[in-house]
Amino acid sequence: MSKQPTCRFDGRQDSSKLAALRVAAAYFLAGLLWILISDRLMAGLSPSADAMAWLQSLKGGLFVALTSLGLYFLLRLSYRQLGASEARSRIAQHLSGVGVWEWTLGTDQVYWSSEVRAILGEESKALVGTIDAVEARVHPDDRQRWRDNVRACLNEGKGHDIEFRILKPDGQIAWGAALGDIERDASGQACRLVGVLMDVTARKQAEQDLHERLALEAALADAATRLVQSSDETLDSAIGQSLQCIGHVMAANCGLLIRVDNNSALSSSHPLSSSHPWSAQDPPKHQTPVLQAHPEILHSALARLRRDEILHLSTSRDPVGDLAPLAAFMGRHDLPTLVLVPILREGRLLGAASFESAKPSAVWTTPDGRLLRTLGAILAAALDRQAADRRNREHTWYLEALDRVSRTLVEQRPPKELLRRLTDLILEIFAADRAWLLYPCDPHAASFQIPVESTRPDFPGAFAEGTEVPIDGFTVEVMRLALASDNPRILHTQDIAEPPEYLHRFGVQSRMMMALRPEVGDPWILGLHQCAHPRQWTAVERRLFRAIAERVASALSSHLLLDQVRDSENRLLEAERIAHLGHWELDIARDQLSWSDEVYRIFGVSANQMMTPERLAPLIDPADRPAVDASLQAAIHEGKEHAIDYRIHRQDGEQRWIHCKARRHLDAKGRPLKLTGVIQDITERVRDEQHRRLVASVFEKYEAQLHHLSQHDALTNLPNRLSLDERLAQALRRAERQHRTLAVLFLDLDHFKHINDSLGHPTGDRLLQAVAKRLTEQLPRDHTLARIGGDEFVLLLEDIASPESVGRAVEKLLASVAQPFDLDQRRLTVSASVGIALYPRDGQDPATLLRNADAALHRAKREDRDNYQFYTEALTRDATQRIWLENGLRQALAREEFRLVYQPQLDLASGCLIGLEALIRWSHPERGEISPGEFIPIAEDIGLIHRLGDWVLRAACRQGVKWLERGLEVGRIAVNVAGPQLKRGNLAAKVTRILAETGLPAKHLELEVTEGFIMAQAEAAIAQLDAIRDLGVALSIDDFGTGYSSLSYLKRLPIHKLKIDQSFVRDIPGDPDDMAISTAIIAMGKSLKLTVIAEGVETPEQARFLQEQGCQEVQGYLYGRPVPPEELEERLASATRG
Repeated sequence: MSKQPTCRFDGRQDSSKLAALRVAAAYFLAGLLWILISDRLMAGLSPSADAMAWLQSLKGGLFVALTSLGLYFLLRLSYRQLGASEARSRIAQHLSGVGVWEWTLGTDQVYWSSEVRAILGEESKALVGTIDAVEARVHPDDRQRWRDNVRACLNEGKGHDIEFRILKPDGQIAWGAALGDIERDASGQACRLVGVLMDVTARKQAEQDLHERLALEAALADAATRLVQSSDETLDSAIGQSLQCIGHVMAANCGLLIRVDNNSALSSSHPLSSSHPWSAQDPPKHQTPVLQAHPEILHSALARLRRDEILHLSTSRDPVGDLAPLAAFMGRHDLPTLVLVPILREGRLLGAASFESAKPSAVWTTPDGRLLRTLGAILAAALDRQAADRRNREHTWYLEALDRVSRTLVEQRPPKELLRRLTDLILEIFAADRAWLLYPCDPHAASFQIPVESTRPDFPGAFAEGTEVPIDGFTVEVMRLALASDNPRILHTQDIAEPPEYLHRFGVQSRMMMALRPEVGDPWILGLHQCAHPRQWTAVERRLFRAIAERVASALSSHLLLDQVRDSENRLLEAERIAHLGHWELDIARDQLSWSDEVYRIFGVSANQMMTPERLAPLIDPADRPAVDASLQAAIHEGKEHAIDYRIHRQDGEQRWIHCKARRHLDAKGRPLKLTGVIQDITERVRDEQHRRLVASVFEKYEAQLHHLSQHDALTNLPNRLSLDERLAQALRRAERQHRTLAVLFLDLDHFKHINDSLGHPTGDRLLQAVAKRLTEQLPRDHTLARIGGDEFVLLLEDIASPESVGRAVEKLLASVAQPFDLDQRRLTVSASVGIALYPRDGQDPATLLRNADAALHRAKREDRDNYQFYTEALTRDATQRIWLENGLRQALAREEFRLVYQPQLDLASGCLIGLEALIRWSHPERGEISPGEFIPIAEDIGLIHRLGDWVLRAACRQGVKWLERGLEVGRIAVNVAGPQLKRGNLAAKVTRILAETGLPAKHLELEVTEGFIMAQAEAAIAQLDAIRDLGVALSIDDFGTGYSSLSYLKRLPIHKLKIDQSFVRDIPGDPDDMAISTAIIAMGKSLKLTVIAEGVETPEQARFLQEQGCQEVQGYLYGRPVPPEELEERLASATRG
């Protein structure tokens, strides 16, 4: 074994040398002093030689013993310090993740600390301490770089400084940073390489996460910019590009945008294919998204997505519960990972962005998912904007199409050409295959015609125009279907049990049609055919088709009336052609007249009478005689043509008009000889001419009236919607040009429907006329007031100074409307609500301003009416929320989202349970519990209250039967009945049917009707309520005291009970007014022998006061909250046991 060279440690400090020198010096001084002092002492003792030898031995032994003891303590202290130093070094290495290593170059042996072993993944001492073992732990991709760094350190004296990947025995990869330096021997040769190894895996991972986060943030920023800058036409492409960029950052194999509509239907769009680099060892498994063909598999994940959860699924884990089907799907389609990002807008799920086979990363797998939620928010804003743009396009399309039709209808064309132009236009607007008009729409007729039909070139006409077509049974049903409604009707051939053969021959798949009812003649039908495939026309298409049909019906009325006028003119022309003519001759010299028989007949003179000018003169009307004489004299003496119309009075007293025309004849000497001429009885022509002038005058007046009617409301003579649109467009152009502000006011009368229903439509019409007159008187001439339908008025105020001035003007209008109206010996007082939109703040086109003013009006009505509100963007959100509630209500019954809870009713004196009130609750899957006060008014507005009321009554009766079958005593179950249910008039029959269906005895049912409605409909309600009482069902008036009850009606109503409204109970005993009202209601009930029940009782003080006043029954939180039926059974069982 060769001798190893002694190495010196370059860079080592001299502190250890100085310490050793101090120890040696101390030892030398101590030894010297010991010798000097001991020799001096022994010399002073003057011992003998033997004694001196013994003392010298003792002195030497003591010195060795003392120095050995000192050396022991010194070495012990040194070893202790060294151990403490090593322990501190190990702790420091462990805490800092730094290990020490040493490579002896001559023996190729490597020493490493335990921390180095931990970093390399070798916790045991199994790792061989050689440089080859170290190199084996370096990642293959980093080994050459590691070798080059070591070689440079040994050969060039550079420091050993490198970061490399470590391949651990278990296959995991870590990052290490090695720092080291060369130690050289006395000859300057490198003998050892000493350094440290640090675990930098966390830092490297943080750097990687930061890189990925920055890349994802950049992709999100780019996506946001791209989507904001895109137009509606390029939005879909921009969304696809954005998903592609983000998918590449996530190293996703494929990505997809999946949309969710209001019915939770799923559809896919914007697939992205993987275009980022792939290694040869890891090619993409799917070039197209798996979910693109199977979006419905995400139904199991919708609930989590609606809760705004970002889903990270992997086939390496085993999801349970609702995600298990989706995980199984991933396994079947070899999909290792899936990231789903919810796209939510105001709590509504619009869809999800999916990324397939995305690599795991802390950036998008953290629980909060901040960056991916940003992606969801960006896409939600884009999709929401796209939906809003689509609605705006539909509205613009509606207005433009209606404008095109209106302009076509006022064109001066022959009727057949005009109808042809109209059907061509309708065919183009609706992109249909065939548009047609049918006449007459009479199920009892023998045949019909197709006066005009427009078709696409590749679809033939159904019937020859103008041909009489026999009516078959299918056509009769189609006509009846059209006549039964004022709205478009849609038929699909596939839904017809036995369609006639010609539907298949003509290729008809779907049809939309509507009956036209002109003022003259039989009804018509306007229809569309879709032949290529079945078609579901949208709501806006149906609304436009109805508006067009109404305008076509109006145009037909005008043209039919014009045809009648033209027929009259033709009759006049025919009368002129059959006029009678007679001739005459005047002998000037003899002053004698000769007439033909026709002239005698015209003048009513016998043909055997000789006529002279003197005998003719008395027959001429005295007023016309001078003109006739002058014309004759001018003809005789001046040779002028005698042509004149004048009146005659026949001998029978009849006056006739004649036209006389004659010319002069001269003799051979040029003297006047005679006059020859003709006489025509033009009486009929004159009369026809007078009639024609009268008709022309009437027609001109009718045309003016027709134009006026097309621009004005027939009832109030105010501008109508068409005129309003024109005036508003002109006003906006002026305001834009002059940089001025204008206001659009939407005014609606409060509770006008109640006036129509209670006092009749004639009274309602007169009230509208009175309101229109009063508003007109309040407005300056340069402002516009229009009625656009029902009780809705629109006011256009131009050149306004400020919103405050608009508010002051509206307050004056509201005060004017609030003044009483004297109509039909009645004094009516009404109020109004107003919504205000300002240009240019709230909109810059007519449609937007009217829509926003309407939204503000709805807010004013919600704010207790009789007020005005300016438009804010929140109103649009409120309108959206109302539409959401309407759609949800229409589906809630089918989805069984409603449930009933029951609140106990007790006898106040005994405390015994005497009944239950059934109360409806709506448990929405997304919003949770929705208050009845929020959805009941909407149900009444959209007509759903009848189905909802039937469901409540049937459900309460069924529950009552269940309790009775179990032997539980429930008393009476009280069910609220809405006003519209009673108003329909079939409530008694409905209650009879439901009682029979469910088997509930009538004595266990009580119906509650609100006071306000029953008083407004008292006469109509009494008969129905009598029929219900005869069934054995109890009746009560709910919310008593909040309406305007008439005692005369009240005592006639077949009711059993009055319910004091909780608003009068809430502040007892603190409010004297509520106490007085409650006392009066209880006293009234006693006098009418009616039971009185108070609702909303929450405190013992309220119960004690009501009992003292004689109230018999109570309900409220003091006695029990409304609870589900299963929670009531124990209480009912206790009440049954007594």
